[in-house]
Amino acid sequence: MTMHNVRHTRAYTSAPTTIIAGDVNLYYRDWGRGRPVLFVSRWSLGSDFWGYQMMALCRRGLRCIA
Repeated sequence: MTMHNVRHTRAYTSAPTTIIAGDVNLYYRDWGRGRPVLFVSRWSLGSDFWGYQMMALCRRGLRCIA
């Protein structure tokens, strides 16, 4: 398994980070600093679904990953 184009975004950006593992592309957003909060969506929802919650929690000093 190899990972390409892996970076951590520390600002509120619209572009998710991509991890490619074989034939699978995983997209996620990584915002903020501090204790991590992991947002998990069902298969039909993307990380955009959590945008408002992520912004509010990042302002409170948490790291949000969706």
